Amino acid sequence: MAVRAYSWLHETEAREHTMECRALSLRGREHELLYRSEKPTNWPADAAFEARGDAPEDVPWSCLWPLVSDRLRFLIESNGLTGATCYPVQVISRLPVPIPRYWYVHFQHLEEAINYERSTWVRRNIELPSGEIDGRIIMIKYVLKRRAIEGWDLFRCIVRSGGTSGIFCSERFRDLFIEHGCTGLNFLPVPVTE
Repeated sequence: MAVRAYSWLHETEAREHTMECRALSLRGREHELLYRSEKPTNWPADAAFEARGDAPEDVPWSCLWPLVSDRLRFLIESNGLTGATCYPVQVISRLPVPIPRYWYVHFQHLEEAINYERSTWVRRNIELPSGEIDGRIIMIKYVLKRRAIEGWDLFRCIVRSGGTSGIFCSERFRDLFIEHGCTGLNFLPVPVTE
């Protein structure tokens, strides 16, 4: 079977978000919890978000912190999808209807998964508060390496200059998401090379 990858995209182009979540208690903890390859060992029991909008979604817009509904968490876990670990969060709802329980998803970080020779990227020098120059790589179009992503259903890529990419998924995840009528994401095909 051919390995296919998709970029996990919020439905921003299609319409306005029907649900948006904002972190309340995790500010300043991004590098400790979000940008690390290792799974969090001490997930904060007070992890909280505030939800606004019109209706719940399985993947609400939550900026840096990927959240999924209990229904999507169950699909990930019961189908043995690889690369994702879910942690409980409290969501304080400002929606006019009841919402399901939500979970933060930590994704496997893959090294050497980006084919830089075929991808489109630029190096951008950003001056840090310390005065140092940080030569970050900004990815414009990803091309992934087949061998590096084989066996993973959900993952991020580690970018050479440091940091992580967006979220990617397998065709298997995309198909389950669509088949079960989940909401909140679109999927953009990503080229995969040998």
